[in-house]
Amino acid sequence: MPQLAIFVRYVSKDLEVVEELLDLVTLKNSTRGCDIKEALDGVLQKHAVPIFNIVSIATDGAPSMTGTKQGLIGLLKADTSYPDFLPVHCIFTENI
Repeated sequence: MPQLAIFVRYVSKDLEVVEELLDLVTLKNSTRGCDIKEALDGVLQKHAVPIFNIVSIATDGAPSMTGTKQGLIGLLKADTSYPDFLPVHCIFTENI
């Protein structure tokens, strides 16, 4: 079963950068961009994440994520409920 891990990174009230796993979603049938967007929309709504605060979205390099028309990024860019955001490919962080 394909799964989608959704992480959030934000600045806390104490001005600390926080990163945490928001949810792990099992995708129902496939890993198409529309399936991933549907899962993301549901998780953001479930956890009351204010969409207008999104400034960037990081994904792997799969076409279902990065495609400019049918990939997640393309679908989010076309969705007027999402603000203009910076798409980023593969962020790696390491705690030092």
